[in-house]
Amino acid sequence: MSVTADTWNQPLALRPTWTWRRIAHASLPVHLGIVLAVALILRATCFIVSNVDPVPRQMEEDSYGYVTLASNLLLGNGFARAHAAPGGEASWLPELCRTPGYPVVVAFLQRVTGQPLAATVIAQHVVSIALCGLLTVICRRRFGAPAGLVAGGLLALDFHGVALANMLLTEAFFSPLLFLAALGTARLLVRPSQPLALLTGGIIAASALIKPTTWVLAPILGIGLLILGARRRDRSMVLAAVTLVLAGAVPVAAWINRNGQVAGQYTFSVIPRYQLLEEHATGALARAEHLPLEEARERLVAATGISAQRIRYSALSANEEARVRNVALETIWQNRSAFVVETALRSTNTLFGPDKNLLTVLGLPPLSLHVFGSDDASLSVSPWLSVGLLIAQVLWLGALYALVLRTLLQMVRPRRVPPLVWTCLALAAFVILPSLGAPGEPRYRWPAIPLLIIVGVASLGNTSEAARGRAAVTSVTED
Repeated sequence: MSVTADTWNQPLALRPTWTWRRIAHASLPVHLGIVLAVALILRATCFIVSNVDPVPRQMEEDSYGYVTLASNLLLGNGFARAHAAPGGEASWLPELCRTPGYPVVVAFLQRVTGQPLAATVIAQHVVSIALCGLLTVICRRRFGAPAGLVAGGLLALDFHGVALANMLLTEAFFSPLLFLAALGTARLLVRPSQPLALLTGGIIAASALIKPTTWVLAPILGIGLLILGARRRDRSMVLAAVTLVLAGAVPVAAWINRNGQVAGQYTFSVIPRYQLLEEHATGALARAEHLPLEEARERLVAATGISAQRIRYSALSANEEARVRNVALETIWQNRSAFVVETALRSTNTLFGPDKNLLTVLGLPPLSLHVFGSDDASLSVSPWLSVGLLIAQVLWLGALYALVLRTLLQMVRPRRVPPLVWTCLALAAFVILPSLGAPGEPRYRWPAIPLLIIVGVASLGNTSEAARGRAAVTSVTED
């Protein structure tokens, strides 16, 4: 039917189908083409702009540590960093803070290309674009064509994710591994198999070696599968649970043993003690006594009698560990009201705040009254661009959370939780909850974003045809 001026005078049932409906129910190649094109355009633009001045726009404090460790690996100095001994001579300190996965990737790309920064960022963008496509396919298959397009489109338009993929940070590789682990776990809940359990456990172990967040995830999931398998009397699920635990825990145990052998401290990472003292306790003290964070941090470090460098990177004796822990916990208890307020504010920023790395990547100035009051013509425009980009992140996040809430409300009524949705929700909580409080950076929530997108779009199958929609949402239990 051709659209003319008289078309809109016809009864509603005779009018042409809306363009959105045609697009929403288009074929998979069309949807993939739209999603991948949007993802590629945004990420290529971001990379080109940031590559004008790559070091300040693609690196932050943690990035320099990853590059240093990668360079030391290539120089044959092991997974270690240079350390000034008491006598002034240089020595090599085995790394206990960061895990080896990400530096190994950076070192490999540096060896192959000679350009560790550009090669790593490009690889991260490629992985990010592939994740947009995979999310489109998975959600389309599980929940219908519109859900697939919305899922892929949301991730493609995620400015926060675009910025993080453009910086030398672990999130760009950690998040896809977490996503694959969720898919594998959901499948094991329906059709357990040892090969899939082995693969899923290996993926979880790889994610932990990139970012320590998931170092205990495999045993937790394995115990859950073991209990479920025992209740169902499903021998294949029990065997899959054992396989998952072994595949995920053995590499982690090997790294803990490495740290014990080379540094004398059997730990996966010393980040928890650093965060307890120099993030959580520092934030409580700073708020209670109205101090700058750096001054509060210096006071607490001095109270331990141990240097900040050693607290963050070195093996400590049992007495030193206890001293750090006691100073931190006593500070938090003595300033518990301030700690609660600080934790609430920083958690709110983690969950709902925009990430300012996007401004760094695009070379935009940080927002301040000085910038807004500048007579510089370029600065008079960029603050409003910065504000617009930050607001766009908040609106995007609000739309995602609204979809997640909609799915949760729909799941309450029939009291059935599809395995894929439940698994994604559980793993998202597993990643986000430990990151609440100090330092309160929004980037810590981002690895859970693809999982929350799956949860959110699960409800879109119920929008037009109720029976068909319910079948779409619950079909995971039968796959």
